[in-house]
Amino acid sequence: WEGSRRDRLRAARRADRLWAISDYTRTRAHEAFGGFGDVPVCWLATEDGRVGSERELPPGPPVATIVGRVVGEERYKGHRELIDVWPGVAANVPGARLSIVGGGPALPAVRSYAAASPAAASIDVRGYVPEEEMPAVWEETSLLAMPSRGEGFGLVYIEAMQRGIPVLASVHDAGAEVNAHGVTGLNADLDRPGDLETSLVALLGDPALRARMGRAARERWRRHFSFDSFRERFLSVLNEFLSLGSATGPGGRAC
Repeated sequence: WEGSRRDRLRAARRADRLWAISDYTRTRAHEAFGGFGDVPVCWLATEDGRVGSERELPPGPPVATIVGRVVGEERYKGHRELIDVWPGVAANVPGARLSIVGGGPALPAVRSYAAASPAAASIDVRGYVPEEEMPAVWEETSLLAMPSRGEGFGLVYIEAMQRGIPVLASVHDAGAEVNAHGVTGLNADLDRPGDLETSLVALLGDPALRARMGRAARERWRRHFSFDSFRERFLSVLNEFLSLGSATGPGGRAC
């Protein structure tokens, strides 16, 4: 948004039609540059629409997993916030573990920060995990926890929801748009002291709640974030765009 390349902004200004991937992205673009307030929203989706069998809760103590590349300021996706509150979570949910998955230039800083935590023994900084090994990561995950402050959409949220995994996001970005608070998970207010820890304890400490929200998460994914649902949304806006192009006649601007 604020740091957008000027050539890309000029291209956006010249386009006949624009679509935003979330209301949050549209709002941020409009606040930064103006002129984007009426851009329609077309949510993204997972690459496929496969629905697996009903998910059983992973055995053993619960695992909260954050999945995301750690680039620049490591606070962006919520890594430090999770590490900060983890001692309280671990004290209230015996055996609970925090798993940090994803590489990037800020990973060493996250690794050092986690090692200095009083709850370091229950924090696993796994770093980069190859795509072929991610199914095992999802299998052991009880809760996807990514309380970020600047996600334009957050594909990892719907990847978790597709697998029947509840989500902990934040109220500060598109996570709150994707994750239905109190239904498919919780959206924490990072500016309200104690809210993130309380939300984590509520989810990790209650298997029945996680199971119920996981089922709701999969249903919300099926209705809104499967590839089939995306195809319907995108074909609608694409047909509108193509009809616009045909209406301009020969030499009309395509985009």
